[in-house]
Amino acid sequence: MTTNTRFSEAEDVVLVSIIDAHDGPVPWPYGLEKGATIPGRLLTLRVVRSWKGRLRPEAVVHGWTPGPRIEDAYPRTDVGTQIILFSRERSPYEIMSCNAADPDRQNEVSEELDHITRKKGTAARPDGATG
Repeated sequence: MTTNTRFSEAEDVVLVSIIDAHDGPVPWPYGLEKGATIPGRLLTLRVVRSWKGRLRPEAVVHGWTPGPRIEDAYPRTDVGTQIILFSRERSPYEIMSCNAADPDRQNEVSEELDHITRKKGTAARPDGATG
């Protein structure tokens, strides 16, 4: 899926930094089994940059990813890790490989997002707002 398509389908497109991470039970991936949990990583995230949506820099949100043995779990969850997240829901923030930029392509994806927002006339302002 292209960055442009991911941007168009997302409600929030943000760069977040993990400020706290610990092991714990997380919801079953994709909400497939309501109420069921599996081992995973619970994350506290600080918004660094916003390309789209209501979240602004310095906002703190909570998210999670399943443990590394689960297919599509996000691979890097150490404190300080930055993740570009394409969230289709306002909350909660389930971080999976399918809704986040590949860690090795973050700079490239960030540049693509800058280009998309400039082209659409929604470039992020210094206060983090778009429009």
